[in-house]
Amino acid sequence: MPVGDVLANGFGIQLDKPAGEYIANVDYDATGGIFLGTPVQFAFQLFTKDRSTALAVDDVWVTITSTGTNANYMPPVLDVGIVGSDSAIVPPGMTFAFPYGGLYNMKVRFDKDGKTLAEATFPLTVGGAEEKTADAAQNRIINLFLLGAVVVVMVIVIISFFRGERKKA
Repeated sequence: MPVGDVLANGFGIQLDKPAGEYIANVDYDATGGIFLGTPVQFAFQLFTKDRSTALAVDDVWVTITSTGTNANYMPPVLDVGIVGSDSAIVPPGMTFAFPYGGLYNMKVRFDKDGKTLAEATFPLTVGGAEEKTADAAQNRIINLFLLGAVVVVMVIVIISFFRGERKKA
């Protein structure tokens, strides 16, 4: 089932998805996109089907899994329960930094009084694999340059030392 509306709001990005009698909602604060290693703040809400009322929930269960290569053999990168509140005004939330770039699924389950009210899965794209690779290559070049500079300085010191010893003899 495709994700419904994707809208920019005061918190950042808002994802809505129909979930039975409800609308499951995930908001996150990365308007420029989600990137590898950068903390992202998420908020989770459950709305009535007409989106007129936010519901208070006891717990929100979040499971994030990779959908990339070998994803079937990898454990979830996150599997956590978040305590809800008696008020729907302040939604349950969390902050998470994705460990690598690529495609993920965020499964969200809303529970109230020991029963599951709704669950929905949201696809997420995490950028940064290319940027991190470029950064790593740049760091390797800098490290090699610094290593070369250290070797040159050491050679100059050794040559100077032996020249000084020859002049004494």
